[in-house]
Amino acid sequence: MTNILIIGATGSVGQVTRQYLLQHSDDQLTLMARHAGRALPTS
Repeated sequence: MTNILIIGATGSVGQVTRQYLLQHSDDQLTLMARHAGRALPTS
């Protein structure tokens, strides 16, 4: 398992990347965002 840091996780590219990695890998994600409250549920 790889640790992946996504900077700008709530931006448009960050959201798509986060969803893709959650659906297609077992990697551990660390998300960074300017406003943590904007992070959407990942389902």
